[in-house]
Amino acid sequence: MRVSVDGFLNHQLRIAQPVRGWRAGLDAVLLASAVAARPRDMVCEFGTGSGAAALCAVWRTRAQLVGVEKNAALADLARANAERNQLAARVEIRTLDIAARDFLAALAPLRFAHVFFNPPWYAPRRVRASPSPARQEAQLRADEPGVWVRRAASLLRAHGTLTMIERADALADILAQLTPAFGAIRLLPVLPRAGRAAHRVLVQARLGRRAPLRLLPPLILEDAEGAPTQAAHAILRGGQALAL
Repeated sequence: MRVSVDGFLNHQLRIAQPVRGWRAGLDAVLLASAVAARPRDMVCEFGTGSGAAALCAVWRTRAQLVGVEKNAALADLARANAERNQLAARVEIRTLDIAARDFLAALAPLRFAHVFFNPPWYAPRRVRASPSPARQEAQLRADEPGVWVRRAASLLRAHGTLTMIERADALADILAQLTPAFGAIRLLPVLPRAGRAAHRVLVQARLGRRAPLRLLPPLILEDAEGAPTQAAHAILRGGQALAL
């Protein structure tokens, strides 16, 4: 596997990822910024890939993380990236398939304060697939819709948080999947530029809570001239937390 080593959080992290296939970027950093963890919390990321979101989250929060990745080559790359960034003591990567019958047993008896993920976005017959098998694996849902949410509900401790980043047009499906196990849902639209429609949405919910849903003011990544906004710069370059 050919890789490039890329800088994240203003090059405070150096992360190797495949040259070809699905490469982590802005979405991974945004997701990591919204993980509401404290030092020594146990957190879990589904679909860790080469580890960009996981390592950004651990770097900021000092939490203990278990990353789950079914692609063995990517799981190895995530382990190497944890070593590269002196975070291996806080990061464990397990090569597991989230949809497998023995998935929960493989993680027992762990219970997590937070689970987060950037799920595969597309149903196979609703989009033209990329010719790259690696991109297909990252983009196309092979699992039954909602299985990632149900697995998270089984692994979270009482009132633990689930955080994900999704396409804005998938929001209705996500809200349906969260019901009835999750409540206190927070939605943060992400706008690529001032005046544009949201293209992503950050979703956070608490297991077993019944508080009303809240739609938060949007995060705007660029101003009308195309320059990064102050809020986006603080998150994407400075590693600032994004409170939902």
